[in-house]
Amino acid sequence: MEKTIYDIAVVEDNKEFNQLIQSYIAQFEKETKHQFNVFSYFDGDEITHEYKAQYHIIFLDIEMKRILRMLKKMKNLFLAV
Repeated sequence: MEKTIYDIAVVEDNKEFNQLIQSYIAQFEKETKHQFNVFSYFDGDEITHEYKAQYHIIFLDIEMKRILRMLKKMKNLFLAV
């Protein structure tokens, strides 16, 4: 039986918090035997630049600059799928 690999995006402008979230994901991966591809973004514009709704989970910093603009872009992309 083939394992599912989950794609996760971490969108956090604080480098330390970004790395901390990634370490939690890595620990969870070890403990549960799930597999994850983790993509890190430090700005909302990075994730929406060529976004194609490819992530299973998105960890999103809600206090990031330009968050509303990013969310509007993502909403429009989700509705287009």
